[in-house]
Amino acid sequence: MFNIVSFLSEHLNVPEAATRLFLSILVGFNLFHSGLAVYTTYGILKYLGGSSLAVFIIFVFNIVYLFCGYYLTSTGGYDIKWTMPQCVLTLRLIGIAFDMLDGQKPEETLSLQQKQVALKDHPTFLEIAAFSYFPASFIVGPQFSMKRYLDFVQGRYTSINTDGNFIVQEIEIRDSIIPGIFQMFLGIIYMILHQLGTWYIPHEYILSMEFRQQPFLKRIFIIGLWGHVNLYKYVSCWLLAEGVCTIFGLSYNGRDEKGRPLWNGCTNINVLKFETATKFKHYIISFNISTNNWCAEYIYKRLKVFGSITCSQILTLLFLAVWHGVHSGYYFCFFLEFIIMYAERDVIFILILSVLIFVVNQNIGEAREITEIVRKSSRT
Repeated sequence: MFNIVSFLSEHLNVPEAATRLFLSILVGFNLFHSGLAVYTTYGILKYLGGSSLAVFIIFVFNIVYLFCGYYLTSTGGYDIKWTMPQCVLTLRLIGIAFDMLDGQKPEETLSLQQKQVALKDHPTFLEIAAFSYFPASFIVGPQFSMKRYLDFVQGRYTSINTDGNFIVQEIEIRDSIIPGIFQMFLGIIYMILHQLGTWYIPHEYILSMEFRQQPFLKRIFIIGLWGHVNLYKYVSCWLLAEGVCTIFGLSYNGRDEKGRPLWNGCTNINVLKFETATKFKHYIISFNISTNNWCAEYIYKRLKVFGSITCSQILTLLFLAVWHGVHSGYYFCFFLEFIIMYAERDVIFILILSVLIFVVNQNIGEAREITEIVRKSSRT
């Protein structure tokens, strides 16, 4: 019997699971999951508005629905299922609820970031659905606010009203094409590097007896290289998505001091910082930037009401672990992130303090020698 999925996978040279995911998103039954989340979120906001109760219900519904999806569909391998775009959608829908809540608050109580993304008016169902299914970001991100999307579709990035009488161009659409193509080209390069890297160091080799027999330092080096190259699949996807967002014009972020357009409004990876990282913190601030910013704005900063930075950090990392899935590796990973960040901060502080003490002692020693020389010369 002819299998259209196998046929497409073979001729496109992509995994069958990825082909099934793509088809299910476009025409399959699994579209029901994202549709239900969008419609439910819209219904709650319509009847409850931008209230704390609406935020609570939307938050719980979307997170629980996603987690149940993970639990029912997860396997022992790397799962490519409807839960992948659903996790991106979950943050997007929760963000709308928070932004509507902020839109009902007095402006003087909001931070600068909250003022920029707060929603004063209730979005229509079409606007929420279009925002949720925006083709450049539906599957892998990046995360961006509903306010940014509305400004984009309403033309506020391509023209501005200077005095209420006429419209002048802020940017021209063609300005975004070259930066967008460059980002997509860079994404293709990273995709090739990932394919070559995983071919040279396959996953099976890391678990093999041959690898265990290698010298300890060599194993450490190989694991580091293997882990870094494996992250390239995310880097490539994000660069491709960011390139599409840039070509659309969605990532416009004002102009620099020289008047040139900035296209970093949808950045999800800082390639230079990622490749030249010397601290664990560098990885965090350069990788999955939009998701980290989302968690900082909607989870971490709003947990400060508890009065404990440590508590806010733990709960934010716990949320991220739940958002990623049910496998224990996620929870262990974010637990290690918490430990490593604190350890790194303390070690850096101790090293800097040690260097300062050494410099001060050296200067004191030199000062004593100079004083002694002056004293001897004054006696002669």
